[in-house]
Amino acid sequence: MHNIYLLNGRVKFLHRLIVIINVSLGAVGRSLGLHGSIHFLKILLLQLYIEKEYYDQALLMIDSFRHFLTREKSMLDSMKTSVMEFLKITSDLVRIKSAVPDSDYDFKIEKIKQETESMSNNRFGIKLWLKEKVNQL
Repeated sequence: MHNIYLLNGRVKFLHRLIVIINVSLGAVGRSLGLHGSIHFLKILLLQLYIEKEYYDQALLMIDSFRHFLTREKSMLDSMKTSVMEFLKITSDLVRIKSAVPDSDYDFKIEKIKQETESMSNNRFGIKLWLKEKVNQL
């Protein structure tokens, strides 16, 4: 039970940290190259939502993150591509985990495995984390 409170505290802490970084640093943070840190924290928060089975929050965060990435002009295209791949696969994973298994269940899992294998890179360890989550299904 103590672990649940600890994890909830971490989720709240990470969420607050992301807000503080985004608001207080703004353009200065972008010029200092803190994009990677912010994206890493957002990915970590998304992973925590999934670990805690907060699937609705995870899907909302994925949508928000996608919109942010499409508007972001100063981010490297390679990083944008890898994060977008992660968000797409993570969204599929969340939908599978939150749905009742149907006749296409095995096909969907196999598709996620293939998409994970074909990811362009493993930035922030996202590919390894996805492989672990898919193997748990």
